[in-house]
Amino acid sequence: MNTSKRIMIILGIALLAGFIAVMIIDSRQPRQPLAFDPIEPQLTLLDRVYPQWFSTRIDILSHEQGKQVICDWYRYKGKAALQAEDLNDASEQFNANAMDLVSATSISATYWASELAFDELAAIYQGNRAKRDEVVQRCLADNPDIDKHLTADTEAFYAFAQAEGLISEDHVIPANALKLLRLIHRHLWNGVASEQFPLTRIEPPEESLAFLRWQIELSHMPFDQKLRKINQAEQFAVIPYDYDFARAVLYVQNGLAVDACALLKNAYQNTDPQNTFRRERYHNAINELAHSHSIACQL
Repeated sequence: MNTSKRIMIILGIALLAGFIAVMIIDSRQPRQPLAFDPIEPQLTLLDRVYPQWFSTRIDILSHEQGKQVICDWYRYKGKAALQAEDLNDASEQFNANAMDLVSATSISATYWASELAFDELAAIYQGNRAKRDEVVQRCLADNPDIDKHLTADTEAFYAFAQAEGLISEDHVIPANALKLLRLIHRHLWNGVASEQFPLTRIEPPEESLAFLRWQIELSHMPFDQKLRKINQAEQFAVIPYDYDFARAVLYVQNGLAVDACALLKNAYQNTDPQNTFRRERYHNAINELAHSHSIACQL
């Protein structure tokens, strides 16, 4: 068994505990038979998970390596927005300095550095000129193009966040959107950092589940791409997510009630009778479809 498969198996086991905790929280709330559960409890769970994983805050800017890592991240994001040919060089520099920071502190520094970077970028995205000037001043000696990189990244962020409804027209980020944007930022950060550090050390399983849920349940990703994401995640059997129910909700959202009904009936029959939560969920969803789409779904 290769290293990546071992990591995925370990992550899958760890994810189960977080998923069970979320289901306990969600079970206290009334449910819609054919709708995704609110993601807020999942995000609230992360507020408890992060301190357990990464301990107390590290003052990143008190370390020279920390200052470098933050500036490296802004360089990387700017080059990504500009589709620069030397983007790989930027990621290698980021990871090399991240390793130096971890050696000087602990691996938890990767998390606290990502938090600092997001807080600064969120302020810049919302027009905080003082914060932008502070970042430019800090990074200018190492990166003469820092202003250009921040501008490119900010423009790319506006295009994405506005398309997803996560920022207002006057560039204000609502509190509920801020948590989702932080989650998305973490996913990007960890994607680059995982080239240097094992993902199981820098990304809690609850965070992996939260990001998958955002992609499938809330993002504006096209229907066919969401189905591919579900298939990919299910294939590796890493994240304990109710893939069949997610497909059924997406089918209904896209006018495919017949497919949703067939899928739910099959899922109900193939689910272990001991798993009463899922069987009841499928049963209620089938009943709802039978009433709202009686031609497409027969009891």
